[in-house]
Amino acid sequence: MLNFLFERDLIRERTKAGLEAARSRGRKGGRPKGLSKEAENIAYAAKSLYRERKLSVQEIANRLESKATSYKYLKYWLVLKATERQRQNNQGL
Repeated sequence: MLNFLFERDLIRERTKAGLEAARSRGRKGGRPKGLSKEAENIAYAAKSLYRERKLSVQEIANRLESKATSYKYLKYWLVLKATERQRQNNQGL
């Protein structure tokens, strides 16, 4: 049991040292925030099509091959939040 705790502390120390060394070299960990330029362009096109009522979310999803991605792009441009608020107001929520 003590061996397990020792190993765990050793891993923790080495991980912490590695992260500090990376920071000292100017590296930042984690996933990049936001969308790539290509994804941002697609999101803008999806927003335009949705706002102009040329395509529904489902039709946009069919073109992007993913409903989750469609919602992600539309939420990126805050399109759905406004639409969701309008729906809630219309339903009296």
